[in-house]
Amino acid sequence: QKWRDWINSVEKVYGTTSWRKTFAQKIYGIPAEKLGTLVLGIDSDRLPPNPAEVRQRIRNELGIPQDAFVFVTGGKLGNYRCILESLNAFMAIPNESARFLLFGAVLSDVQSEFNRIVSKDSRIIFIGYQNSLEIHNFFIASDFGVFPGLHSVLWEEAIGCGLPCLFHKYEEHDHTEICGNCVRISSPDVTSIHAVLLHVLNDQAFYEKLKAQAQIAATEYSYHAIAKKSLEMANL
Repeated sequence: QKWRDWINSVEKVYGTTSWRKTFAQKIYGIPAEKLGTLVLGIDSDRLPPNPAEVRQRIRNELGIPQDAFVFVTGGKLGNYRCILESLNAFMAIPNESARFLLFGAVLSDVQSEFNRIVSKDSRIIFIGYQNSLEIHNFFIASDFGVFPGLHSVLWEEAIGCGLPCLFHKYEEHDHTEICGNCVRISSPDVTSIHAVLLHVLNDQAFYEKLKAQAQIAATEYSYHAIAKKSLEMANL
């Protein structure tokens, strides 16, 4: 009863992801009209003002050709993030100009196989744990994010950097899909991931459209826009 009284006393309840909003409705019975999504985002003021220079510098430092197509992922690299599936999908692509940049911590459940794969393909670049501020630079230096597993806050940061991405599909209308800025898959198996990677790599028109929409989506994930939305109820 106390919970229901509390719900009646508030104007709006936000979930930080679209599926958390759905959870609140299904489990707690919060009316749909009182629910919204207020995403985690990115402090756009901390993004470099010269992304082209950052992109060139990072690629030079990592030995990545300026014309290479770079896939990227990071965070806690384990089974629940489908890291082995992503790596195997990439390895099945014969394109020698493609690269796969990985950063973060490799979990014990995949460590042995991860090491074996990375040592086998010189196009895979693993740089280990990185400072949170530097992560934005790696996204800027890359072309497509690969996140087919469970959710990570890196998803929203990648969107905020204007990076088109592959995401795991949770619902029909996820908060990650704003304006055609990403590709979503429900089954994160090697075949499905490989098909997406191949598509963005080989279909330039498709990729350029994704990239353009990702730049638009980035503005929605700036904390400037998020703060404005958080104040929307104050003006009612």
